[in-house]
Amino acid sequence: MNAAIFFAPDQGAISDVTVSCNVLYHAPGSYYPLRIYDVSGAVKVTGNRWVPDGIDYAPVHVTGPRPATVTWSDNTFTGNKPIPPPTTGPRSCFVDQ
Repeated sequence: MNAAIFFAPDQGAISDVTVSCNVLYHAPGSYYPLRIYDVSGAVKVTGNRWVPDGIDYAPVHVTGPRPATVTWSDNTFTGNKPIPPPTTGPRSCFVDQ
């Protein structure tokens, strides 16, 4: 799997994730630059920039039980085009299980 930042419970449960002030590059042909899988508690994603070179998929993928809270703010493609939170919009994805 290709992801700039990838949280998954391979080594045990994950709770309360913060992803802040990163530049995420989406290489052509790759999938989601930010993946957050099976996280409990709070998920906070703020102040990140995505370089949209060849984006074919959503810039973020969150799956598993819905976290207790999701904070999403000031996340944009370079050039300041806002990215909607994972619960809305065609270029973001939030999949419940």
